[in-house]
This record gives sequence, C-alpha cells and structure tokens, in this order.
Amino acid sequence: MIKVNKNNLPENWVLTTIGEIGIVVSGGTPSTRQPNFWGGDIAWITPADLSNYKNKYIQRGQRNITKIGLENSSAKLLPKGSVLFSSRAPIGYTVIAKNEITTNQGFKNLILTNSGYSDYIYYYLQSSKQLAESFASGTTFLELSATKFSQIPFPVPPLAEQYRIVEKIEELLSELDKAQESLLNAQKQIEIYKQVVLKDAFEGKYTKEYISSAENVETSPQKQSSNNYFRIPSTWHYKKFGEITINYDNLRKPISEVKRKEIQGKYPYYGATEIIDYLDNYIFEGEYLLIGEDGANLLSKSKPLAFIVNGKFWVNNHAHIVKTIDEVDLSYLTYYFNSIKIDEFVSGSAQPKLTKTNLNKIQIPFCNLREQKKIVQEIEYRFTLIENLETSINENLKRIELFRQVILQKAFSGNLVAQVETDEHASELLKRIKEEIEEYLIQQKEIAKSKPQKLVFMESNKTVKELLEEVTEPIEAKKIWEKSIHKYDIEKFYEELKQLSERIEVSFEGITSKLLLKK
Repeated sequence: MIKVNKNNLPENWVLTTIGEIGIVVSGGTPSTRQPNFWGGDIAWITPADLSNYKNKYIQRGQRNITKIGLENSSAKLLPKGSVLFSSRAPIGYTVIAKNEITTNQGFKNLILTNSGYSDYIYYYLQSSKQLAESFASGTTFLELSATKFSQIPFPVPPLAEQYRIVEKIEELLSELDKAQESLLNAQKQIEIYKQVVLKDAFEGKYTKEYISSAENVETSPQKQSSNNYFRIPSTWHYKKFGEITINYDNLRKPISEVKRKEIQGKYPYYGATEIIDYLDNYIFEGEYLLIGEDGANLLSKSKPLAFIVNGKFWVNNHAHIVKTIDEVDLSYLTYYFNSIKIDEFVSGSAQPKLTKTNLNKIQIPFCNLREQKKIVQEIEYRFTLIENLETSINENLKRIELFRQVILQKAFSGNLVAQVETDEHASELLKRIKEEIEEYLIQQKEIAKSKPQKLVFMESNKTVKELLEEVTEPIEAKKIWEKSIHKYDIEKFYEELKQLSERIEVSFEGITSKLLLKK
C-alpha cells in the first residue's frame, strides 16, 4: 500500500484529498428496457471492460449508449482526460478517457480542470488500490462511495514536478517491463526445453552407451505416423500399456457417508477435480501410478496427466490406478505419459474420457530396466537444473513487482526526482484548481438550464418510502429499486435506504433480500 505522510513530503508539496483536485462524479446505466437508449455513438464503460485491460487510455467499451439514453439516466458525459476509477467489483481499475466517455455506476470518475495532470493522478490511483479499499464499505462486496473516494489522501507536487515524476516513472517501469518480458519468455523456453529433454530421453539419446550391449531386447525399429511415438533405437521396441501394467480400477468400492467423513482429511484424496464426492471410493496403500481419466484432468495444463502416489490415499473413479510389472520402472512410465499428447486416445465430446480399453492400447517405448533407470536419472538431473532456473526466474519476477512498488512509493513521497527551487509551490496550484472547479460548476449549471426536459418512459416517480408504504408484505429490494425514482441512480437508492434503515425490516430468502416498512 502506498503510504503518504505529510510530515515527510517536500516543503513545496501539499497533502490534500482527491475531492480537492477535480470534480468527482459517478456513472449510471440507462434503462435496458428502452432499446433506443442503446447502440448509439457514446462510449459507455463498465468495470468488466477493464478486466485484463493494460493500456493507460481507453476509448470505448463493449457497449455504447445514445444521446437520449444519456439524457434519461444518471450517466454523465465525461470530457477527454477524465480519470476513471472502478469503485466496486472490483475496486481499483484505473484508466484515462481518450475521448468523451460515460461509465456505469461501478465507477467514481474525476473530471480535471486545465491545471490538473491526468497521468500523475492515474499512476497514483493505480498504485492505491489497497488505500482505496480501506475507505470502502459493504457486506456483500466492498463499494467506494463518491464521498469516501473524495476523501482519499492525495499528495500534490508542483505541476512541473508532476511531469518530471511521470516521465521518470514511465522510464523506470519501461525498463522493468522489458526485464519482465525477458523472464516470461525464458519461462516459455523452459517449457519447450522440458519437452526436448523428454523427447531426447525416449529416443535413447541419454543411454547410447547401453544400446550396443543391451541384452534380451528385441530389435524391431518402428516407423510411426503419430506424434506420440518417438524414433527409438533399433534395440528398443514398443509394448502396449496393458502388457506392462497391472490395473487396480476394479478394487474401488463405494463407501458409506459415515466412512467417507471418517477418512476425509485423514488421507490424501485424488480425483478429477480433487473435490470429495459420493462416487466409487476406496483406500489404497503402496506405490501406484494414477492416470487422469476425464477431461478435467486430461486437458488441464496445470496438472500432470500421470503421477506417482505413495502411502495411503483414496481416489474416485476419475483416475486409473495401476502398477507396473517387474521389468518396468514406474518413474520411467510416468515421465513417458507426461511427454505425450493424450487427445488421440480420448473418446467422447461432452465429457472426454480416457477409457481403460484405450489406455491399454497406448504404445510405450520399451528398453531394458537398466536403461529405464538411467533415463529416469538423466531426466531428473536435467529437471533439477530446470527447477533451479524456474525458481530463479520466479524470484526475479517477484523482485520486479517489489521494484514497481518501491518506484511508486518514492514517486508519491517526493523521493523519485529532484525538487527545483523555481517550481511554483503546490499550494498555488491548488488555489488555481479550486478557482477552475468553481468556474466549471457554474458553466455546467448554465448548460443544464438549456438542456431539454427529460422524457418520461412510463417509469415510477415514487421514493423508496412511498413504495414501501404501499405494501403489506416483504418485497424484494431489487423490485423497489426498479420501481423507484432512483432506478437510474443506485447511490441515491442506497442513500435513501440508509435514511430509512431504522424503520425497515430486512429478511432474506436465499440470497434475495426483502424489505418491509415497520408500522
């Protein structure tokens, strides 16, 4: 969290609040029951539009509204350069309007005057997510009201220094971005290298010294078209999975609810989703190879297809349970399974599955046990080096994020760039902003007078209190909102609810809240 202490700020800085550096306005949503409110040429932004959005500026979202929709809702047309800040679900998305734009009620927006610098404000708010959340309230989800947003502390340097700070921030962050990109590319290369290691392993490149002296191994080189087969040495051959393993799927038994609760948490549990369910379950003990059976496991990139389990465990019928015959090393088989593409052996579209029949048909490159163990040793040696490299990369990625925070902390405490004595004091800047805000508000009042009267689209003009006085049974809060005068301004709806809080009884049906006015 960015921490700002006025006692530690440079002498020519001032600590104020967001509400003192611009005009805070909320957004709104035109009625979705009125088709002519939608599909116009006015950009309308929701927090969902900013999910995974990386740019500093935004031009439009997924939907546009019309002029008539704007005029008949609480949405506000924000000028170019306004700073948009999501105030719920989630709090903290920050962008700058590249053109005139509107938002829904999930934003608290800051309209700047001529003396405001949007880029400086953008970087401050972008780094102040936790600070903003500390000003929010709510039980179902946190929400930041316009009043609370206005109260967020804001360090104001001289305007010239703001420009220098932003320039330095972008210079340093650009360098960190390049370093991060290099590390992320290295991560991708590591994944490729893992596959190269496995390919080399199962083509006999790690055991050439054994091949010439291999004993009792058939010489049957095979030419296979599938990507799942390797170009194996002439001393190797392929064997079907079912020929070299013992399957224990049929040992699974249904267990009672009482038994399930007794062993839940006592032993490791394995299933497609690793969530306890009532499917076939049984406790196994020993060393087994588990192979994912259904699509959730087979097609997941976050899990291996096959893995070895030791000790006691229990499993549902979403995984095959096998052991190998004496001539096969279990780790060798595991590495092979995690090196191939399993899709061609899977059947079913809605719920892809690797059936026992298809599993047993899979061809395994087979060499003698001595070579298998040597291959496992070579794979694990290389994978250990890879894991060390991955650890180093992850640590450096964490350092980069830490450096970002350090840069921003220094930026907003006056320690990133040097102060210049000839810069105008920040207090003078704030005076000018205050005058510009007053002038802007006067202009907006004059503009409002000349605007055409809002059209009425058969909507209620009753307050929450008036609507609640008409009912004798609890009514859904959502229905009251939709019928009330505050239909297009959720904040005013909540504000009136707060005023009536001592007179309202709240009940729940599931997650639906219902309201009734106390008589």
